[in-house]
Amino acid sequence: KPIQRFPQFILLLQDMLKNTPRGHPDRLSLQLALTELETLAEKLNEQKRLADQVAEIQQLTKSVSDRSSLNKLLTSGQRQLLLCETLTETVYGDRGQLIKSKERRVFLLNDMLVCANINFKGQLEISSLVPLGPKYVVKWNTALPQVQVVEVGQDGGTYDKDNVLIQHSGAKKASASGQAQNKVYLGPPRLFQELQDLQKDLAVVEQITLLISTLHGTYQNLNMTVAQDWCLALQRLMRVKEEEIHSANKCRLRLLLPGKPDKSGRPISFMVVFITPNPLSKISWVNRLHLAKIGLREENQPGWLCPDEDKKSKAPFWCPILACCIPAFSSRALSLQLGALVHSPVNCPLLGFSAVSTSLPQGYLWVGGGQEGAGGQVEIFSLNRPSPRTVKSFPLAAPVLCMEYIPELEEEAESRDESPTAADPSATVHPTICLGLQDGSILLYGSVDTGTQCLASCRSPGLQPVLCLRHSPFYLLAGLQDGTLAAYPRTSGGVLWDLESPPVCLTVGPGPVRTLLSLEDAVWASCGPRVTVLEATTLQPQQSFEAHQDEAVSVTHMVKAGSGVWMAFSSGTSIRLFHTETLEHLQEINIATRTTFLLPDRSLIKCSPRA
Repeated sequence: KPIQRFPQFILLLQDMLKNTPRGHPDRLSLQLALTELETLAEKLNEQKRLADQVAEIQQLTKSVSDRSSLNKLLTSGQRQLLLCETLTETVYGDRGQLIKSKERRVFLLNDMLVCANINFKGQLEISSLVPLGPKYVVKWNTALPQVQVVEVGQDGGTYDKDNVLIQHSGAKKASASGQAQNKVYLGPPRLFQELQDLQKDLAVVEQITLLISTLHGTYQNLNMTVAQDWCLALQRLMRVKEEEIHSANKCRLRLLLPGKPDKSGRPISFMVVFITPNPLSKISWVNRLHLAKIGLREENQPGWLCPDEDKKSKAPFWCPILACCIPAFSSRALSLQLGALVHSPVNCPLLGFSAVSTSLPQGYLWVGGGQEGAGGQVEIFSLNRPSPRTVKSFPLAAPVLCMEYIPELEEEAESRDESPTAADPSATVHPTICLGLQDGSILLYGSVDTGTQCLASCRSPGLQPVLCLRHSPFYLLAGLQDGTLAAYPRTSGGVLWDLESPPVCLTVGPGPVRTLLSLEDAVWASCGPRVTVLEATTLQPQQSFEAHQDEAVSVTHMVKAGSGVWMAFSSGTSIRLFHTETLEHLQEINIATRTTFLLPDRSLIKCSPRA
């Protein structure tokens, strides 16, 4: 089929691009062709995904009565399918026996959650082998704001037995003590019981080992070697059981749903437990549920809808979702101004988080600022909770103007993984946060430990304010107020940067160096509207170009995207795209809102792609 040739074309162009040297006249054409093909393939995949979602909703609508309220909601055309997957619903008895296990089709819409049985019954057409009856039978549906994800708790390092009580229809109310009849456990308690049995057996074997050590005679199968083998075998079984429990928790999606009220009118909730195909599936469900709930808030409802050019519905979460609004600084005594912020991700394996977690850790947000003549302030927010919270706040001698997150080097991370028990753990280089202050100070903090101990510090040449920071494989780069670029080289020791020796200084221009960009073989530095390209290792200027025609405008941001660099400016609402190799101006986009174009004295700046 022609559609199946797209991956072949993309691989062919990627091969041709690898074998086309820089400066070749065909290189730009190949890059543009590859971009066009990748964009078209992505668009086709998105259309296929939307068509599959529409088909799923249609199948679900067929299984609902025409007079039901759910049918009206599904046929209103305002519902989007965010996630749909076949999950296994399980219920365990008080002795760990499996009471019920059945596959369900769960639909996460933008405002409701629907659970349906998969209909395997009914005669099949011989020609198409398609069931004559509905594909699904709706079991229940609940408004999304009423759905709660329940965590599996841990208490003091011991595993929670997870004996949450639920009510079946016609069952008596369960007591709070958990001693009532008709109770079921929402988890694999047999695994917990087996782990406890192994722990007790290990304690007994350790006592037997102590008694064997007091024997005076020598016996073939009753000696210290055999006893120690028993202990090691039990410890291995315990580790296997712990991994089974971790895996079970990582794949268990527990949802608390509203039920029918009791005779007194008090609301009753019931819980369902789904087993996901893998841990990543559970993470996807929990995160999508959380995002969908946030998307229902009033501040995330768009004021108007603008259909795409092809009249297709937009993909879920097509616009950024406002999660929360929090003050940047906790101090109320001073009106501090926000200077810079940076995200510090949690550096951990994909599934190395706690067994009770329902999402990947999101890390920390460092926020810095200050006030002229009143010093600076840094706030550290934890993003590992549903709502961010401050975990650390500390003052500084001067306002913070810029920040840079410096990840751990790949070779250092690999060597640390190979030898986790190093002789000197403090010598290991972890990810760091670098701060640039108005008084010319450059401070280096560890991002792993929020104890905020300053690892290293220095002053910029001439005590010039540090306007921007960027790291490369070779240097820590600082853009200064007087147009100087200061470069601090790496060291081979435990310290990441050599901040004690004088830096390598280079004059970029007469004005401030406002932004820096590190590429594979070059460093871009902006001074006013002009951008200077430096060689990555020697920092020798290679070439420069004007990014804007107005001398009063400065380049404020530079971001790499593929083979291009997007630039934003100190005035105006346009962003521009430049090629990383030819430095050619490829595109310009006005990102102002549509209402801006209706105001007087405003001209519409259209996109102008250039080949």
